[in-house]
Amino acid sequence: MSNETGATAVKQPAQVEPGATSLPKGERTALRIRDCAAELFFDQGYDKTTVAAVAQRADTATGTVLLHFGSKASLAAAAFGAEVRIVVRQLASDLSGTSAQQDLHDLVQGLLEWYAAHDRVVAALLKESLFDLDGGNGEYDETVDATMSLFSGILASHVPALTAERSALLGQALVAHYLVVLLRGFRGAYHCIDDQVAHFDALVDALINPLAHHDQSARGV
Repeated sequence: MSNETGATAVKQPAQVEPGATSLPKGERTALRIRDCAAELFFDQGYDKTTVAAVAQRADTATGTVLLHFGSKASLAAAAFGAEVRIVVRQLASDLSGTSAQQDLHDLVQGLLEWYAAHDRVVAALLKESLFDLDGGNGEYDETVDATMSLFSGILASHVPALTAERSALLGQALVAHYLVVLLRGFRGAYHCIDDQVAHFDALVDALINPLAHHDQSARGV
């Protein structure tokens, strides 16, 4: 998947969790392990990163890593989910608020650029996260939920006639569209990120344009 669009890919941010320093010792240990795992996964790839190496980087025992996360796959899901959540927060803070379509376009383009910039490791981490049957510690699920909430919030802010329940359902539909475009990109279905984003934009337009028309009619515009 090419990222030759002329745009600057979102840089991998430092791991920062709000309120982390006030957590109990056990939770702080889990966060340290997760963050060290993320560093290793992004530095040397999923396959070359071992649980023992993560334990050594986090200055703890291998058994402690497994106690908190259960398996390498669950640890990968936690590390990946935390990274994506940070990127989503960063992108959300920069949205223009011009329209639902523009905000969703900018958000998804930023995410796809981040994925492309780290495609060597992200593909493996995404696979482990999506197929982590053990469930890990739920961090990846939290990331998906947070992304759905953000998509729903964007819709609600631009289409006031939508109920909270309707916004939540549409947010789920948008995340599903996004994941389809993302996974097709990893399978080489697009020539570049611009093509990926254009496909997502078309799906968004098909979903949002009828809603906007209905909202205008309801307000007598």
